[in-house]
Amino acid sequence: MPLMASRLRFFIIDDDGTDVELTTTVLAQYSEAVEVFTCPGGACADNAEVMQALEALDDTPTLILLDIHMPPQSGLDILNVLKAHPVYRLIPVIVLSNSQEQKDIQEAYRRHASAYLVKGSDFSAFTAQMHALVAFWHHCLPALSGEQG
Repeated sequence: MPLMASRLRFFIIDDDGTDVELTTTVLAQYSEAVEVFTCPGGACADNAEVMQALEALDDTPTLILLDIHMPPQSGLDILNVLKAHPVYRLIPVIVLSNSQEQKDIQEAYRRHASAYLVKGSDFSAFTAQMHALVAFWHHCLPALSGEQG
């Protein structure tokens, strides 16, 4: 995969530390093309934690991976906050969830998610999904931002 002038910067929003660790591990395979950021301690589940973690970053993420089932607050509520923010609303948000419920998928798109992925059923399937995700956005984002790859 050809490298862009800048790396994709993924920010992961998930309340499950194990899922954050798995996603980070899989994305680390693309260390030349991808940087991964998370909330301090890995997991986060509410607007305040997410916004604080985003504002603490030196660079704005290029992509956000968001789980939608995160008690005590819904990831869909976090999506609303992101899409209402003057800077973060421009960042593509990819919902990454175990839910295959049509109502969840439709609601995520209604709230302006850029994509909705049902998490792969095993490590191999999840790795393939992340490979496709990195390849897709690696080629799309330079075109969207005007960068030359």
